[in-house]
Amino acid sequence: DLILLDLHMPRMSGLTLLEHIRDVETREPIIVARAEDSKVAAEALRHGAGAYLLEPFDPRHVETLVATFFDSAKRRESKPNASR
Repeated sequence: DLILLDLHMPRMSGLTLLEHIRDVETREPIIVARAEDSKVAAEALRHGAGAYLLEPFDPRHVETLVATFFDSAKRRESKPNASR
């Protein structure tokens, strides 16, 4: 699973939603979109985003980020549990 979160929403700040998501679910990777500048992007990373997309973004870059997160998750799942 992966969450792609747009920071521009009508009733709530995307950063606020990011905080709420992290309060409930800490494991799911989150990519935030529409981070207008590095200050907003840095704030999103501090709140638990794994990556951010600055506008305008290339759909191929989105595809690469998503594939990277899924590949990383597969590698973590395939590692033997050291406590066994």
